[in-house]
Amino acid sequence: MMATALAAGGVVGPAFADPTYPSESDIEEARDAEAAAAGSVAALEARLASLAAEVDALYIQAAKAVEAYNGARVLLEEAQAAEQAAQESADRRAAEAERARIDLGRMAAESYSQGGQLATVGLVLGAEDGEALYDGVGALRAVTRSQATIVERAKDATAAADEAAADAAQARAVREGAAQEAEAARDAAEAAVAGQEQALAAVEAERSTALAQLAAARGTTVELERQRQEGLEAEQEAQQPEQPVADDPTVTVEPTPEPTPEPTPTGQPTPTPT
Repeated sequence: MMATALAAGGVVGPAFADPTYPSESDIEEARDAEAAAAGSVAALEARLASLAAEVDALYIQAAKAVEAYNGARVLLEEAQAAEQAAQESADRRAAEAERARIDLGRMAAESYSQGGQLATVGLVLGAEDGEALYDGVGALRAVTRSQATIVERAKDATAAADEAAADAAQARAVREGAAQEAEAARDAAEAAVAGQEQALAAVEAERSTALAQLAAARGTTVELERQRQEGLEAEQEAQQPEQPVADDPTVTVEPTPEPTPEPTPTGQPTPTPT
């Protein structure tokens, strides 16, 4: 019935059993639809208010994520510096160990070419007096101390190099952990921003749709009410009988004037002789 009324455009003829203008039921249906649309808009307004709070929370989360990312970047830079320092220390210790090994090998070669400790022992055993014996024992001790020092240097340098290498590996592990934290913080920030944009877009779309539906419902109600009013007026006019034109008491009929008779001419009087 509502569609028929809208199609009729408010043009009605005489009263029929089934009038072409909207009925009260059509008007009520339109008003119900308008009320439902208004309720949807009100609900969306409440959702928008709630979303505003959620958006604020998302901004806070994004700020925290960015802060965490910046902190992770600082840790990453510190870990990279620590790794570089540890690696440089390991390289230095390795070079020291290599030099100690070279010195030990050189001393061993010299000792071998000169008869080694046996030659020194021979000097002690072949001493002719106490002074020569003392000199031989001192030389033997000096050679022994020198060899021991070189060996200890090599061992210490190697251990230091190994420790520095372990420090470098640990620093590298810290750097990798910091990099993972930085990546996770960055992803969290991007996800928070993306979620915020999606939420805003979704609610804005729903709000636009609801406002359009409300406007359409209001327009339908107004149009149906207009059509019904015009239809009722036309129906009332069609139901009124035609009235004859009544005599107007203020109008008076003028009688037809009768013609005035012409006067009969009379002769001239005869003059009396004097």
